[in-house]
Amino acid sequence: MCLTACTKDMDCTAGVCLAGSCGKKPIGADCAAATDCNSGFCEQGVCCNVSCSTSCVSCALAGSVGTCTPIPTGQDPLNQCTAGTPMSCGLDGSCNGAGACRFFGTTTVCSAAMCTGSTRTPPGTCDGAGVCKMPTMSCGNYSCGTTGACRTTCGTTADCATPSVCNGGSCGGLKGEYFDNVDFTSLLLTRTDPTIDFAWGNGAPPGAAAVGADMFSVRWTGKITPRYSETYTFHLASDDGDRLFVNNMMIINHFSVHASMPEDTGTIALMANQAYDIKVEYYENTMTAEIHLSWSSASQAREIVPTSRLSPAP
Repeated sequence: MCLTACTKDMDCTAGVCLAGSCGKKPIGADCAAATDCNSGFCEQGVCCNVSCSTSCVSCALAGSVGTCTPIPTGQDPLNQCTAGTPMSCGLDGSCNGAGACRFFGTTTVCSAAMCTGSTRTPPGTCDGAGVCKMPTMSCGNYSCGTTGACRTTCGTTADCATPSVCNGGSCGGLKGEYFDNVDFTSLLLTRTDPTIDFAWGNGAPPGAAAVGADMFSVRWTGKITPRYSETYTFHLASDDGDRLFVNNMMIINHFSVHASMPEDTGTIALMANQAYDIKVEYYENTMTAEIHLSWSSASQAREIVPTSRLSPAP
């Protein structure tokens, strides 16, 4: 005779005995197949509330059996996340707590530091999304040293990044363009001058044999970087004409033949350690040739603008 009610699971051909009736297993019950479960989902041997078969989720976690739940950060009980190497910045072999495999974190070093030419690359770190970030840093006016770091002093110009020159242990300077005429035409020579502090007398600039002793002009260009956030006074003395531009503003203009060598001044507010464009234009008419550029501020004693604060234009 067939039973019309059940008192135990064994009375049922499939499923379980629930309130005297045979049925399928509830959420959280052990199962062997989806057909065992009322929900229609059997995951990790448990009747689950939903399909739960993607990476880093489980229906059998303690405290949430029967509910599809992300596997906690740093765990991988189902061995779904294959670990790569830190240098690849790939998966680290565990879950991220949000239902996906975890990448190596942002503190993971993925490349060694290096320095080539005048460009330094610090140790690379993973970005947490599978990419090794290797930011580059300029050595400024200096070249890379033998230790793999940027030099901070120089012994010769070979220690400097082209086109900077070494002067008094510092790399820098300004690009000097020497012209055969007073109107900046007929370029004869381009070089890096460490400072603008010249007294050529009645002769041509040394090292510029192609430039005559009279009726020539020079344009210096590059960057200037102040030490302090203050108003700077620039002092320009020359024989003959001169002009000074800082941050693309003309702050001195005495572009005429001088009967003597007067000193002209101009002021401008500058921010510390910010590089500004600088341009000095000069021409020599006849007889004595001379030009000197210095600066001063509330904190900066007056001095010839030093090589260390100048960077030549490319």
